[in-house]
Amino acid sequence: MQLLWQTFLYITGLMISVYLLLTSRHLHSVKRWLDPSFLLGMAFFTWGIGSLFVMHADHIFRILAHVLFGGFYIFMLMAFQAFPLAPNLYFEPWKKRLDVAILVILYLTSRAVIWYLPVIEAESLIILRLHMSLFVFGMGVTVMLSNRKGKVWERDNWLLLGALGFLLVSVFRDVGDQALSVITLLCFAMIAVGYHHTRTYEENVEVNDEYYVFHEKLRFFLRDESMNWLFVVGSLFSLMSYYWLPGCYIGGMGIVTVLLVTRLVMSKARSYRDLFEIFELSRNLEKEFVKNMQEIQSTNDDMYKLLAMKQTYERLLMASNEQNMQDVHYENVHRLIEEIVKTWYDTINGLTYVGLELLNHGETIDFEVSYGSKPVDGQTPKLICVEIQVDDRLDSSFSSRYVKVNALTQEPLSETDDVVSLYRLLAIHVRGLLLRCIQTQQSMELRLVEQEMELASKIQFSLIPRERLVLPGLQAKVVYIPATYVGGDYVDFVRINDRYSCFLVADIAGHGIPASLLTTGLRSSFHAVLQTCFTPQEILERLNRLLYDDLSRTRSFVTIFVAVFDQELKKLQTSRAGHPEPLYLSASKQSVLPCAHGIGLGLIKNATYQQNEFLIEEDFMLLIYTDGLIGLGERQMDMMITDQWIASFTEAVSPFGNADVDRIEAVERRIWERTRSKQQDDDISVLILDVTLPKKGEQEG
Repeated sequence: MQLLWQTFLYITGLMISVYLLLTSRHLHSVKRWLDPSFLLGMAFFTWGIGSLFVMHADHIFRILAHVLFGGFYIFMLMAFQAFPLAPNLYFEPWKKRLDVAILVILYLTSRAVIWYLPVIEAESLIILRLHMSLFVFGMGVTVMLSNRKGKVWERDNWLLLGALGFLLVSVFRDVGDQALSVITLLCFAMIAVGYHHTRTYEENVEVNDEYYVFHEKLRFFLRDESMNWLFVVGSLFSLMSYYWLPGCYIGGMGIVTVLLVTRLVMSKARSYRDLFEIFELSRNLEKEFVKNMQEIQSTNDDMYKLLAMKQTYERLLMASNEQNMQDVHYENVHRLIEEIVKTWYDTINGLTYVGLELLNHGETIDFEVSYGSKPVDGQTPKLICVEIQVDDRLDSSFSSRYVKVNALTQEPLSETDDVVSLYRLLAIHVRGLLLRCIQTQQSMELRLVEQEMELASKIQFSLIPRERLVLPGLQAKVVYIPATYVGGDYVDFVRINDRYSCFLVADIAGHGIPASLLTTGLRSSFHAVLQTCFTPQEILERLNRLLYDDLSRTRSFVTIFVAVFDQELKKLQTSRAGHPEPLYLSASKQSVLPCAHGIGLGLIKNATYQQNEFLIEEDFMLLIYTDGLIGLGERQMDMMITDQWIASFTEAVSPFGNADVDRIEAVERRIWERTRSKQQDDDISVLILDVTLPKKGEQEG
């Protein structure tokens, strides 16, 4: 039964070691020796394997078991010293190496005693375990007392308490008491639970000040030093208690005692160095405190001056606000400037002279006002001068370019003195008055331009037919949407006589006022040409000859589409000069109407144009448009190509033969919907022709 319990404990220890080693498998080989989970796993692994080797009958396995037990204590010590503590708390590398050396010497000393006196092997093993366990136990207690990280205290110390309890129980591992076995299992459980909580906890690193860091480090050094004293006393007690053991034990323990004393001395030296740093920090803090007090005193003096200046500012700003409530223009701006300079002179204490000058581009004075005694030549170095520019973007003849303020006080002031800002405020206020004058003048000019643009827009809109043309078998409507107030598109239709009706859509290069001016001449020329000719080809050729000189001088050109409807023969004649081909919509066909090419007006003086004739065999719609319709939404990368417009218009008038649908209104509504939803950069003009054949009864009549 005892053998079964021991085997179960050893296998449990190996399982815990495998669990701990697996959690550190992602680490680099060098970092594993700094990871407490890896070191603790190696400790339990050597303990479990060593315990199983002890149970083997072969002498070699028993020797290996003793070597593994030594590794167990070394790994356990390294795990404690690598345990994560509060920030800036850790075992220094030289301490770690020295502690491992002490453990190795303790182990070698005990093994030498066993080799020298085999008869006391059992007692020597107990002494070995006691020495090494107490040494490692003391390091673990130091770590546990220093492990203060707020909420992590209980979770981490479950792991530490379990490891410390296991160390104490391992001293008596040869005793087959079931109570010790139960305690060992409880230690295993505490280690597993504590390690699980430690891994799942998300640590929040707090930033501490220097005093708190030094305080925690000194407390850690004191605990470590106290434990070091216990080790020294324990080693001396062992020397006096086991003086009867061979000389190898006395020599080994003597070396251990020397190493412990060396460790103690070096720790005290480090503590003294930290204390010296604390004293230096305190002394520097005292110096900083004195310096800060002087700065506070200087700041208070400055605040007193600022308070006095603040009161002055308030009075000056109140006076400025009263002026801002008045209307400012070029007729009263000089009077307002005189008033504000007088207010500055009366408000600022110690001011003996103040003068203000408005300078033009050539640094000559446009306006000047001053109060007080003007400075003489000897006082010029004491004179305060402030000059600011009104606006470098404005070159108006009505406004000065610079505002210059000269001031003289009873006490001399430097250019960097805060009082200079008072005179800068005066210059800024005067500049604001001048800018308001400019803004008022520009607003008046802008309003005048807007009125002229509105008048030009009304005139241009009056030149374009707004009402629907209704003829037997044909209706026409114009959709005109300029990109600005006025545009460069021109659309017109004229009923020449009872038989012929002419339709024209023109797009003058560009838009705005220059293009709109050319539309007037185009309209006059178009109506003049219609007096003598009825065919589209001849209309374009005559218009080109009439407009060529004006267009060439302005380096412009015109694209035109002309259509003539023959009421008697039921046919449509078309000709175009660089203009897009119109859209053809009927019940049987929805496409672009192919027309002969022609060059724009104003490019070649004696240009000739071809003519197309289309017999009307079905009801159809013809949409003659300018390129602004296709360019709609170009900047938004949301343009509609010709096929998309055809599909959209077809959908609007579907079904095509339905007599209840006003096809012109449907197409017009669709154009306005698309225009409102997209960005327009060019003028849009669309002439909608709706041609219908007479019914059978009407043809017979």
